[in-house]
Amino acid sequence: MKHNKQFWVLVAAVLLVVIASGSVLADLNANEIYTTFNSTNDGRGFRFTYSVMPNGIVHLETQPGFSHVNFDAYLEGSTGGQNYFTTFCVEPEIPVIKPGGWGRLNYDPVTGISQTANLELVLSLGAAFLYKQYATGDLVLSSESDVFAFNSAIHYLMAGTASAHWASNTYLSDLLDWTPAIDYWTADYKPAQYYAEIGYYSVFVMEVTDASNTQPHQNFLYLGEATTPPAVPEPATVLIWSLGGMSLVGSWMRQRRLKKLAIS
Repeated sequence: MKHNKQFWVLVAAVLLVVIASGSVLADLNANEIYTTFNSTNDGRGFRFTYSVMPNGIVHLETQPGFSHVNFDAYLEGSTGGQNYFTTFCVEPEIPVIKPGGWGRLNYDPVTGISQTANLELVLSLGAAFLYKQYATGDLVLSSESDVFAFNSAIHYLMAGTASAHWASNTYLSDLLDWTPAIDYWTADYKPAQYYAEIGYYSVFVMEVTDASNTQPHQNFLYLGEATTPPAVPEPATVLIWSLGGMSLVGSWMRQRRLKKLAIS
């Protein structure tokens, strides 16, 4: 009985190592980013001017006289700066934006998801990853057709209709080169969780309202950077921890077999 207890203690230790490493990997400061963003301008969020760039990308710039939010996650001068960032709508409808709108992040710390104001569209991992690639400059959209295809990919991923377009849409098919599983990319994305493809960033849906800050109009994407990246162990380190724990179990089992042989 004593040996059985020791065995299960060792097994539990291995499991705790794996669980602990997973909890560290899933600990980004999304709630802090969300709270800080929405608390600007006396709790009304991001006050901006709205324009569409010549290639079709949406440009949101801090309106004069109002505090701007943190755009450090963006590639400065290309996708963002000290008082602006560029983005895409997540609905397929034509954006309905009035000059001088307000933007607030739509995020539920309890469920861990970010979704549109009408709660119909949940941000998917594929959409979050594509936007992170664009916002940080890892993916460059050089033409209007690129922008259209890219935004269409986000719409498909958000609406759950991507499966019909994987072969025809370049950006969707590129996702499968990373991970060849459609369900993986269409799954709900959680801004507080660490994903190897996204790194120390959190992507959110930003709900846009009119000047009275009451009527929702459209939803865009926003990228935030972890202010203090957690001490995430490298995959090799996690593997070593797990193998170390497993070797303890294996050593114990070998010793037990040797004792049995000696007795016999």
